[in-house]
Amino acid sequence: MWRGTKGKHLRAFISYSHCDEEVVLRLKQHFAQLERDGLVEWFYDRKLLPGDELHGEISDKLDQSDLFLAILSADFIASKYCHDVELKRALERHAEGKLRLVPVIAEACDWQNSVLKNFLAVPKDGKPVRSFTDQNSALHQVVSEIRRIVQVPSPAFKAGATNSLELGDVVPAPATPRYRVKRSFDDVDRFKFRQHSFDVILRFFENALDELGEIDGMSASLRILSDDHFSATVINSGFNRGISHITVFKATEGGSMIGDISWNSSENGSRNSINGWLNIESDEFEQHLSGGNFSASDTKGMSPHDAAQMVWSEFIARAGVVDA
Repeated sequence: MWRGTKGKHLRAFISYSHCDEEVVLRLKQHFAQLERDGLVEWFYDRKLLPGDELHGEISDKLDQSDLFLAILSADFIASKYCHDVELKRALERHAEGKLRLVPVIAEACDWQNSVLKNFLAVPKDGKPVRSFTDQNSALHQVVSEIRRIVQVPSPAFKAGATNSLELGDVVPAPATPRYRVKRSFDDVDRFKFRQHSFDVILRFFENALDELGEIDGMSASLRILSDDHFSATVINSGFNRGISHITVFKATEGGSMIGDISWNSSENGSRNSINGWLNIESDEFEQHLSGGNFSASDTKGMSPHDAAQMVWSEFIARAGVVDA
């Protein structure tokens, strides 16, 4: 059995695709006070130790859980293990009244046509975490709802209890929005979106480098050089010439840099010498990013997270590393 720090607590299982790990890691930071209060103890697969039997340990922790958080994205839905193993077992335990299941919408995806369509999701109204300009606000909503579940349980629900739960958490899913509202984007909107996009890319690199650095034979480092540029290095000791550098820049007001965000393949590169770029574009409804490099045509309509993934994949490929 899992043990909390102050007696009764909620045992919670986080199910997610590793493509969404940066959301999970940031969510874990927001959970710190819940853990400090002894209200919740979390399990996710990064807590496994070397030598643990992967499937068996995950299954055991899921079967001990009172709460199941499904971090929903297109990658989660596409994952056979997340969807067909972990979620399937969680739904069985939910039907038995032994577990509360909470969908956390990480990104826009087809979850409202899935088996979770009738579950009340967070953030509020099922708005995806990545669609928030300030993602901390979205994650705080998630934490607030978890705290409410623990502190104001239904009559039959007690955190850490062994009896079946009276959940009452299956409700009609919020309807898909019927309308899209046109708007105009000015220089202030562009400035804010540029800053937000740069911050997303920086956080993506920080989290991904931490993960990559845990792999045997890999070294990874990041340096924040100023408010508007950072550099990263990956060394793959098992691959001939397995080293890759990148310096990423955010455009400044009055600057002459190509692109709203750009990068080059040098450890301490110059803004005047770039290998790739991202430009802010907009349609009648929203802002997005387009970009690429000199050897490929631009990819259009990207979210900041999509752009971060594109830049990251190009960066690690030079060190002989590819996304699984």
